Amino acid sequence: MKPITLNGKPLAEGRLPALCIPLVARTAESLRLEAAAAGRFAPDLVEWRVVFFERVAGSGEVVALAAE
Repeated sequence: MKPITLNGKPLAEGRLPALCIPLVARTAESLRLEAAAAGRFAPDLVEWRVVFFERVAGSGEVVALAAE
């Protein structure tokens, strides 16, 4: 099986299974807390399911949070 690559590097150093944690918080404050909690598990990948975010229509806020 071919590994998943991100920016030319294999995800999880090519190990399978890789750990992906989805973030589904509705507010910016909750998202920050959820991301901090997820980070304690040292995931290989974090997926922000932005459709759950209550201000998804505010593209500037979405971009700023994603950069955090």
